[in-house]
Amino acid sequence: MKISRNKPCPCGSGKLYKRCCADKDLAASSAGAGLSYHNDNYYEGRALLNMIVEMQKIFLDKKPHIKQYKDIRKLHSDIMDDMMDYHAKGKFEQKFNPNFEKPEISSPGSIKIMETSFDPRTNEGYHGLAEALIFKQIPGVTCMSEDFIKRNHYRSPDKIEFLHSMLHSKVGLFEVKETDIAEAYVTLRDVFTGEECQIVDIGLSSTPDSESIYIYSRIISFQGVSSIQV
Repeated sequence: MKISRNKPCPCGSGKLYKRCCADKDLAASSAGAGLSYHNDNYYEGRALLNMIVEMQKIFLDKKPHIKQYKDIRKLHSDIMDDMMDYHAKGKFEQKFNPNFEKPEISSPGSIKIMETSFDPRTNEGYHGLAEALIFKQIPGVTCMSEDFIKRNHYRSPDKIEFLHSMLHSKVGLFEVKETDIAEAYVTLRDVFTGEECQIVDIGLSSTPDSESIYIYSRIISFQGVSSIQV
């Protein structure tokens, strides 16, 4: 029986079939038919697709919104590096606002505080630390984005404006609904609210089978361009 690539994998991993056992099953079926999997049309098709994607990126570089998107990524990266250095030098202390009115807990039970640590030398640790310290998580807790704004850390209008964009950015779990490789647009749907938004992302828009996957990320909107955290 043929298994749909967009259905849960029958192995029970919880992943989509195309992102789990599809390639292994194709290899097994090719071997059973006396075919060389490494010379299969599957790989020829992938190689052709990769070549088309690389050519498309060359054409994308000529588009104004892509140039703006890359400038924003560079701006974001520079600010993130400044903030991580700021934190490493012990210049930022996260504080709780004593006047913040905590929300009432409607359901009975106890609240447990989760303690964790991050290794900023890893990609996961870098973004974990950024989420915890740089972006606004709780109204009554300070973050580095607002600290940089209050201290007038930057004089550049673009960087000041971007700090405000970071402070008001949106984090969530999103489903990829539609991709436009020609313009590098990606339509995302918030899993919890159903709200849809369009971002610019060269990598995601050109990734094969990216539609119907889910990503947990933060969307930052700056000067008319929305993109996910880098």
